[in-house]
Amino acid sequence: MDTTNFIRMMPKIELHAHLNGSLCTKSIEELCEELYGVNSNEKVLLSKELVFDGGNLDQCFLKFRFMHELTATKKGLQLATELAIRDFAKDNVIYLELRTTPKKNSEMSKEEYVKNVLEAIERTKKIESIHVSLLLSIDRSKSVAEAEETVNIALQLKNTYKDIISGIDFSGNPKLGNFMHFIPVLEKARKNDLKLALHCAEIHVPCRI
Repeated sequence: MDTTNFIRMMPKIELHAHLNGSLCTKSIEELCEELYGVNSNEKVLLSKELVFDGGNLDQCFLKFRFMHELTATKKGLQLATELAIRDFAKDNVIYLELRTTPKKNSEMSKEEYVKNVLEAIERTKKIESIHVSLLLSIDRSKSVAEAEETVNIALQLKNTYKDIISGIDFSGNPKLGNFMHFIPVLEKARKNDLKLALHCAEIHVPCRI
């Protein structure tokens, strides 16, 4: 057995998977084709967006914009969730900690967004041999009020989905927001038995840690 297959067959635990950043290139193309068609303008644009030369942090965050568009509908969001879980299962990940920031648009509220992800997780877990937990992400570039809304959604749904919702993730562009401003919200989550995964001190800007 070659090294690649040996590594692929090893059971794995993935503790840091962002929904919009976890699909492999082939799955992103599959998602785009399912939503827009094989020869659509969106597919052509996607092909350009997927070219990433390992540039700076700002370029990295620009790549998420297209994924946000692909997951802006119930169909796109649920399919993206299913494809992400499938990709990890193919690599023999047996425990996956998936995270996503609740989003509101004309298609759904933030709570509906989370429920769509949860429904897709429940459905996919019946097909794939993988345990999936979900962390709701606080985007540090947004307001503290939005962060509290995210925590409240997690608290509202955790009893119904107690085997899936495991905690709160604090992440986003480290150049934006101030970690200290979010401490009361994070303490509220922890006091209500939500686990915390924190991104901080990722760049040398002490005032934003």
